[in-house]
Amino acid sequence: TLAITAGHCLKAHSDDIEGYCENLDIVFGFHKDRKIPAEKKTGCSKVLKWGSDENEDFAVIRLDPPMSGEMAASVDFGWTPTDGAQLANIGHSKGLPMVGTRGTIDRDDPARQGPTVNGKASPISFYHTMDTVGGHSGSPIFSTETGKLIGWNTTGKPRGDELVKVDGKSCWKWV
Repeated sequence: TLAITAGHCLKAHSDDIEGYCENLDIVFGFHKDRKIPAEKKTGCSKVLKWGSDENEDFAVIRLDPPMSGEMAASVDFGWTPTDGAQLANIGHSKGLPMVGTRGTIDRDDPARQGPTVNGKASPISFYHTMDTVGGHSGSPIFSTETGKLIGWNTTGKPRGDELVKVDGKSCWKWV
Protein backbone atom coordinates (compact mmCIF):
# COMPACT_ATOMS: atom_id res chain seq x y z
CA THR A 1 0.00 0.00 0.00
CA LEU A 2 1.31 3.45 -0.91
CA ALA A 3 0.56 6.86 0.59
CA ILE A 4 1.13 10.29 -0.95
CA THR A 5 1.68 13.46 1.08
CA ALA A 6 3.50 16.79 0.90
CA GLY A 7 7.28 16.34 0.97
CA HIS A 8 7.80 19.11 3.51
CA CYS A 9 5.68 17.10 5.97
CA LEU A 10 8.45 14.50 6.03
CA LYS A 11 11.32 16.99 5.99
CA ALA A 12 9.77 18.91 8.90
CA HIS A 13 10.19 15.85 11.11
CA SER A 14 13.58 14.53 10.00
CA ASP A 15 16.64 15.75 8.11
CA ASP A 16 17.41 12.13 7.22
CA ILE A 17 14.80 11.13 4.62
CA GLU A 18 16.39 7.68 4.25
CA GLY A 19 15.91 6.98 7.97
CA TYR A 20 12.59 8.77 8.19
CA CYS A 21 10.45 5.65 8.49
CA GLU A 22 12.13 4.33 11.62
CA ASN A 23 9.88 6.05 14.15
CA LEU A 24 6.88 6.99 12.04
CA ASP A 25 3.33 5.95 12.85
CA ILE A 26 0.60 6.64 10.32
CA VAL A 27 -2.94 6.76 11.64
CA PHE A 28 -6.08 6.79 9.50
CA GLY A 29 -9.05 8.74 10.89
CA PHE A 30 -6.93 10.32 13.66
CA HIS A 31 -8.60 12.66 16.14
CA LYS A 32 -6.70 13.98 19.14
CA ASP A 33 -9.57 13.26 21.56
CA ARG A 34 -10.13 9.62 20.56
CA LYS A 35 -8.34 6.36 21.24
CA ILE A 36 -6.55 4.99 18.17
CA PRO A 37 -7.81 1.51 17.18
CA ALA A 38 -4.90 -0.82 16.33
CA GLU A 39 -6.35 -1.58 12.88
CA LYS A 40 -6.19 2.16 11.97
CA LYS A 41 -2.45 2.39 12.70
CA THR A 42 0.42 1.42 10.40
CA GLY A 43 4.01 2.39 9.77
CA CYS A 44 6.31 3.35 6.95
CA SER A 45 8.68 0.79 5.44
CA LYS A 46 10.34 3.09 2.88
CA VAL A 47 10.24 6.54 1.31
CA LEU A 48 10.00 5.61 -2.39
CA LYS A 49 10.15 9.11 -3.90
CA TRP A 50 10.54 12.52 -2.30
CA GLY A 51 10.89 16.17 -3.27
CA SER A 52 10.61 19.36 -1.24
CA ASP A 53 11.63 22.60 -2.90
CA GLU A 54 10.06 25.49 -4.82
CA ASN A 55 9.26 23.25 -7.82
CA GLU A 56 7.98 20.09 -6.17
CA ASP A 57 6.59 19.13 -2.79
CA PHE A 58 5.67 15.47 -2.53
CA ALA A 59 6.49 12.16 -0.89
CA VAL A 60 5.44 8.64 -1.83
CA ILE A 61 5.81 6.18 1.02
CA ARG A 62 5.23 2.44 1.33
CA LEU A 63 3.05 1.51 4.31
CA ASP A 64 3.98 -1.43 6.53
CA PRO A 65 1.88 -3.30 7.34
CA PRO A 66 -0.23 -2.61 4.24
CA MET A 67 -3.69 -1.10 4.78
CA SER A 68 -6.67 -2.35 2.84
CA GLY A 69 -9.50 0.00 1.93
CA GLU A 70 -8.40 2.87 4.17
CA MET A 71 -8.83 6.15 2.33
CA ALA A 72 -8.20 4.46 -1.01
CA ALA A 73 -8.57 6.84 -3.93
CA SER A 74 -8.39 6.56 -7.69
CA VAL A 75 -5.69 8.86 -9.04
CA ASP A 76 -6.13 10.80 -12.27
CA PHE A 77 -2.53 11.01 -13.52
CA GLY A 78 -3.63 12.71 -16.75
CA TRP A 79 -5.45 15.64 -15.10
CA THR A 80 -4.16 19.13 -15.91
CA PRO A 81 -5.07 22.35 -14.09
CA THR A 82 -7.59 24.53 -15.91
CA ASP A 83 -9.00 27.87 -14.79
CA GLY A 84 -12.24 27.46 -12.86
CA ALA A 85 -11.92 23.67 -12.41
CA GLN A 86 -14.09 22.56 -9.48
CA LEU A 87 -12.15 21.01 -6.58
CA ALA A 88 -12.75 19.49 -3.15
CA ASN A 89 -10.37 18.99 -0.21
CA ILE A 90 -10.59 16.93 2.97
CA GLY A 91 -8.30 17.68 5.90
CA HIS A 92 -7.72 16.80 9.55
CA SER A 93 -5.62 19.78 10.57
CA LYS A 94 -3.68 19.05 13.76
CA GLY A 95 -6.07 16.29 14.83
CA LEU A 96 -9.17 18.45 14.76
CA PRO A 97 -12.39 17.08 13.26
CA MET A 98 -12.40 16.46 9.52
CA VAL A 99 -13.07 19.51 7.38
CA GLY A 100 -14.29 19.32 3.81
CA THR A 101 -14.18 22.35 1.54
CA ARG A 102 -14.81 23.15 -2.12
CA GLY A 103 -13.32 25.71 -4.45
CA THR A 104 -11.84 26.34 -7.86
CA ILE A 105 -8.47 26.89 -9.45
CA ASP A 106 -7.74 30.60 -9.01
CA ARG A 107 -5.72 32.40 -11.66
CA ASP A 108 -7.76 35.63 -11.83
CA ASP A 109 -5.59 37.43 -9.27
CA PRO A 110 -2.31 38.48 -10.99
CA ALA A 111 -0.42 37.65 -7.80
CA ARG A 112 -1.80 34.11 -7.97
CA GLN A 113 -1.16 33.05 -11.55
CA GLY A 114 0.35 29.82 -10.29
CA PRO A 115 3.85 28.56 -9.67
CA THR A 116 6.34 28.60 -12.52
CA VAL A 117 9.04 26.18 -13.62
CA ASN A 118 11.83 27.65 -15.77
CA GLY A 119 9.75 30.81 -16.31
CA LYS A 120 6.67 28.97 -17.60
CA ALA A 121 3.42 28.13 -15.79
CA SER A 122 3.82 24.85 -13.96
CA PRO A 123 1.77 22.09 -15.57
CA ILE A 124 1.26 20.40 -12.21
CA SER A 125 1.00 23.17 -9.60
CA PHE A 126 -1.92 25.53 -9.05
CA TYR A 127 -3.50 27.86 -6.52
CA HIS A 128 -7.04 27.23 -5.36
CA THR A 129 -9.81 29.05 -3.52
CA MET A 130 -10.53 26.32 -0.93
CA ASP A 131 -10.36 27.28 2.74
CA THR A 132 -7.37 25.35 4.07
CA VAL A 133 -5.21 26.13 7.07
CA GLY A 134 -1.79 25.24 8.47
CA GLY A 135 -1.78 21.51 9.07
CA HIS A 136 -3.68 20.70 5.87
CA SER A 137 -0.45 20.01 4.02
CA GLY A 138 -0.59 16.62 2.37
CA SER A 139 -4.39 16.51 2.43
CA PRO A 140 -6.01 15.24 -0.78
CA ILE A 141 -7.46 17.45 -3.51
CA PHE A 142 -10.12 15.85 -5.69
CA SER A 143 -11.75 16.83 -8.96
CA THR A 144 -15.48 17.19 -8.21
CA GLU A 145 -16.16 16.29 -11.84
CA THR A 146 -14.50 12.85 -11.68
CA GLY A 147 -14.16 12.23 -7.93
CA LYS A 148 -10.53 11.26 -8.51
CA LEU A 149 -7.46 12.43 -6.63
CA ILE A 150 -5.67 15.11 -8.66
CA GLY A 151 -3.26 16.53 -6.08
CA TRP A 152 -2.51 17.34 -2.46
CA ASN A 153 -2.34 20.55 -0.48
CA THR A 154 1.18 21.91 0.03
CA THR A 155 1.21 25.60 0.91
CA GLY A 156 -0.87 28.76 1.13
CA LYS A 157 -0.67 32.26 -0.27
CA PRO A 158 -2.78 35.28 0.63
CA ARG A 159 -5.29 36.41 -1.96
CA GLY A 160 -3.88 39.66 -3.37
CA ASP A 161 -3.63 42.37 -0.73
CA GLU A 162 -6.83 41.27 1.00
CA LEU A 163 -6.81 41.79 4.76
CA VAL A 164 -9.64 40.80 7.08
CA LYS A 165 -10.32 41.79 10.69
CA VAL A 166 -10.45 39.01 13.26
CA ASP A 167 -11.06 40.08 16.87
CA GLY A 168 -9.99 43.60 15.92
CA LYS A 169 -6.66 42.45 14.41
CA SER A 170 -5.71 42.54 10.74
CA CYS A 171 -4.96 39.17 9.15
CA TRP A 172 -4.21 38.04 5.62
CA LYS A 173 -7.02 36.14 4.01
CA TRP A 174 -5.39 32.86 3.06
CA VAL A 175 -6.80 30.46 0.49
